Amino acid sequence: MLFRSISCWADGSAASYVGRVREYFPGVAIQPKGLLATECFVSFPIMGEEGARLSVRSHFFEFRSLETGEIVTADRLKAGAYELIVTTGGGFYRYCIGDIVQVLAVYPDAPPRLRFLRRAGISSDLFGEKLTEDFVRGVCERLGIADVFCLLAPEGNRYCLYTVAEHITSKELDDALRESYHYQYCRQLGQLEEAVVVTVSGNPGENYIGRLVAEGMRAGDIKPAYLSARSGWGDFFEVRR
Repeated sequence: MLFRSISCWADGSAASYVGRVREYFPGVAIQPKGLLATECFVSFPIMGEEGARLSVRSHFFEFRSLETGEIVTADRLKAGAYELIVTTGGGFYRYCIGDIVQVLAVYPDAPPRLRFLRRAGISSDLFGEKLTEDFVRGVCERLGIADVFCLLAPEGNRYCLYTVAEHITSKELDDALRESYHYQYCRQLGQLEEAVVVTVSGNPGENYIGRLVAEGMRAGDIKPAYLSARSGWGDFFEVRR
């Protein structure tokens, strides 16, 4: 079978898996999908461009700046991170669908170019440390383990990184997390103990999906994640002793 291009999710947490797809299909063009939600069609890709173009003829879009909180329409966008707000012909009015996007470029006579960053609700905050999916993903990238299974989750008064990587120490993990001001402050106050690395084996990806399905999620709604606010993951993974 001859493949000319592969369309797949390539933004947010899925970005780390694109390299593996390229390894499996060398010489085949990878086209990241635009942003598609149950409620609306947001953006569409153009081959050769980074990100995707806002589908301005599909719905009425507004954007809340994560930096200033200001809500603007598409024609007033600037580069930066925004929460998406949509009004659709089907009855949704100024509906926050829960997606955070990054505006990559704006044009005077063409739709802006953007990409999906993360879901707005992916965060963990036990004592005010305010860890987010974006930050944890960046930590995994700096540690050189973002391309393998990694899941940071709270356990008691510390965080555990469940991963198949074997070369990362707990101190390296904790030092990387302490680059967050709020996490560092909680560590200084003694509210959080040093984070630990928990090495897992088997197929932790399947175990991750299995738990969420058992708790009521549909398998098709589950996306890769680097952060979970749930505890107790050690009961679902094959932990190496």
